[in-house]
Amino acid sequence: MKLAGWKILLFGFPLAHGHLIMTSPEPYSKQSLNNSPLAADGSDFPCKLRENGFRTPSQETIYHIGDKQTIRLLGSAIHGGGSCQISLTTDLEPTKISKWSVIKSFEGGCPSDASWNLGGLATTDHDLQIPFKIPEGISPGRYTLAWTWFNKIGNREMYMNCAPITVAKPPLEQYSKNPMDVSFFPPMFVANINGCMTKEGVDIRFPEPGDIVDAKGQGGEMADGGGPACVGNPRFGFSADSAVATTLNTGGDIPIISSAPASSIPASNIPASNMLSSGILASKHCSCSCHGSHHAMATTIPKQGLRRE
Repeated sequence: MKLAGWKILLFGFPLAHGHLIMTSPEPYSKQSLNNSPLAADGSDFPCKLRENGFRTPSQETIYHIGDKQTIRLLGSAIHGGGSCQISLTTDLEPTKISKWSVIKSFEGGCPSDASWNLGGLATTDHDLQIPFKIPEGISPGRYTLAWTWFNKIGNREMYMNCAPITVAKPPLEQYSKNPMDVSFFPPMFVANINGCMTKEGVDIRFPEPGDIVDAKGQGGEMADGGGPACVGNPRFGFSADSAVATTLNTGGDIPIISSAPASSIPASNIPASNMLSSGILASKHCSCSCHGSHHAMATTIPKQGLRRE
């Protein structure tokens, strides 16, 4: 649907001026998706759970590994920016126990570095784009992609929109013959809906941001690197000891990233040698309230270090 169609759709719902909604990739059940944050009690986590909330778009979204992509957002009030993550799960109808793997983190300046809000309404298009790539280390197949956002200014909230995507192999000429030794895709950060609250007025640092981080936060506007990412006793949300650093073999095959049933990924798209992948559990127990770190703690050390974009 073109932007004009989105505007017509959005006017049919009581949308708040200060909220955002994902328009690309096309989200699940866009007809019933509004631009509000997740419920404060976490009842609609993940993906703004609602009746018939996982209807797929008529047109498939296909991302090739390594190609430049963008998440597009519609709305005006960006609450001074904040921090975002892009995550994947193999579950095509995610639940609270789905395992999410972060493929890119943005610490500060997401989705914009404006000091407060942009002018306009909830339906105003400010060309808000969040760049990312599907990294090597992700198997071709079907996934749910999530954009999550923790706003810098205003009520302590968590925003989350989800979309079905298909990950495809890169063109042969773009495929890396020497993949890195380790890819670390940590669990998605969850806060403000589970009893663990982030601090207002600063761009949070994720406890486990992963290997691909876009850090745009400015000096004193960033949360203290030695402090907690959020404070409280989280009722749910994955701890860092569930994060997996996946070892890649020298043959260049791409392993799956979670222990979800293999039926959630078309078997024809997965190399036979990689129907199972070996994982290295992170050795540090870390809830959402643990101290932030920019380095995943794994039980082995990669030969060539971890990649950053």
